[in-house]
Amino acid sequence: SLILTTHSMEECEALCTRIGIMVGGMLRCLGSGQRLRSKYGHGYQIEVGLVNFSPEQIEEKASQLLALLSGPTPSTRNAYTDVSTAEIERIFNLLGKDEWSPRLLADSSMIFDKSGSISLMALAAWCLLEDKMDALLGFFSHHFGHLQVRERQISKVRMEISVFAEDGVTKRPLSSLFGLIEAHKAALSILDYSISQTSLEQIFNQFAAQQEEEKGAAAGIVHME
Repeated sequence: SLILTTHSMEECEALCTRIGIMVGGMLRCLGSGQRLRSKYGHGYQIEVGLVNFSPEQIEEKASQLLALLSGPTPSTRNAYTDVSTAEIERIFNLLGKDEWSPRLLADSSMIFDKSGSISLMALAAWCLLEDKMDALLGFFSHHFGHLQVRERQISKVRMEISVFAEDGVTKRPLSSLFGLIEAHKAALSILDYSISQTSLEQIFNQFAAQQEEEKGAAAGIVHME
């Protein structure tokens, strides 16, 4: 037998038939990679990428936002104008999307100028994407109950759902997930997606997070004032 110690779970899975994870000097689990996934994985990881919008779609959305902002009074501005932070908040309020304001400000991909304004076309593209992303997350939440968004990168999102159905006992088969997504792929503007079990790296990180920090002086070390 050969024992390999490493922090790389990919290396473990490629070279080892049995994998053990130690935390705080204690062996916390031992088994094959599949057994560890089945026992300690919290759910299925679903990664989804949304389609990109065409320039025509973005310009149409920008014109709609401008009309909403102007109201009944005809505007001399066009879709390529800039809008201020106050105008953006007003647009979101009229759309019934007040929760978008802090989300937009926290989005590092959106660049405001020194006066706090941004291109209406950029805002329109952002609104189109957020509409689709909210619809996507709402769809998964409706069909699978509680979900956790693990990562979001502009038009891509990685979420986690439970492997168990609503009764908490029956496991969801992967085939049902693929079938549901395929049936609604076009309506949700999904470009690509993948479904997988919790990775060994994520399981390792879960165990590592449980390790308490060592406190006090190490044995044999004398603290000198």
